[in-house]
Amino acid sequence: MSKREWKLAYYPLPVILGACLLLTSLEAHAQPAGPLGELSPIADFDGAEAEGADVYTPMLPADAGLGCPSSWYVHADAVYMANEANGPLSLAQEFALGEFAYEFGGRVTVGRRRDCLEGWEATYVGPMRWDVAGEFTGVDLYPAFSAAGGVDISAFNAAEFQRQTYKSKLHSFELNKRCWDWDTMGGLLGFRYLNIEDEFTFFSRDILPGPVEEGLFAVETANHMAGVQAGLDLFNNVGASGRLSLVWKTKFGFYANFADGDALLINAGAVELDNEDSNFQLAFLGELGFSARFQVSRCLFLRAGYEIWYVAGLAQSYGQTVSPLTPSTGTNLDSGNDTWYHAGTVGGELVW
Repeated sequence: MSKREWKLAYYPLPVILGACLLLTSLEAHAQPAGPLGELSPIADFDGAEAEGADVYTPMLPADAGLGCPSSWYVHADAVYMANEANGPLSLAQEFALGEFAYEFGGRVTVGRRRDCLEGWEATYVGPMRWDVAGEFTGVDLYPAFSAAGGVDISAFNAAEFQRQTYKSKLHSFELNKRCWDWDTMGGLLGFRYLNIEDEFTFFSRDILPGPVEEGLFAVETANHMAGVQAGLDLFNNVGASGRLSLVWKTKFGFYANFADGDALLINAGAVELDNEDSNFQLAFLGELGFSARFQVSRCLFLRAGYEIWYVAGLAQSYGQTVSPLTPSTGTNLDSGNDTWYHAGTVGGELVW
């Protein structure tokens, strides 16, 4: 297993384990709701505690005696998401890559609701993948970058063929403590891990004069973001039946981003650059969304909505492509990039 594969495989583990341990500790120290019918002292009208007096009132549980037994729920959504990380992007003079298109992914949430007011849930979004490619054939094609310090890019100059590709992917995992104010408002506090990676490649072929020369310049970046988040949901029932409800949601979090990147340049079979770097960056993610929820039966709901994500504090490939290329290119990772995501969602919810 390579160093990069090892990072991708094991970076999430300490985050997830740490989240589980801390949330379990919070649960253990939480004060449980009193059982139905338990008696507790109350204050008299003068504000003094009527301890020892015959002034008692029943302490109701979190469901206020209306019946809100613990339950499980699963949300499953198709996510049709756009990535605004590029567009247009190019290291060639003759053509540029277009913007990423919308791509399908998924979101699955599994939750446990203890009563009307409290619960836990875990959410995964992904795998989201985007890619765009373009190529050009002509005469005397040149790159949009130069070289210095003895770096040779002869295969990129006066070329006859050029090809560029840009790929990006996203995974997100959340573990949240949920609270509800009956059917009007909900909040969350929890942990989130995001993995955002991308790769840019520029291939060039120089045919004449002399022997064929091929060149490849590639930049890869990976972001491993872990941190805390909070969110708020507002619910509004529509109509007398209450089957249709509208939901406005917002979520934001601050994360420690452990980013790394690689830069590779091969010219006419010779490796001119093969550098890597990593750094730590404080990152931010904010979400805004709107959705509609329709109750089909006692246990089944249909959902549809639209949402926007903003992420700052990223290392992305296009942010590393500086000119001129020197022997130190790729040894100073820039993790100050940002991007937008926006998506339409359609799915269902099962409660039991």
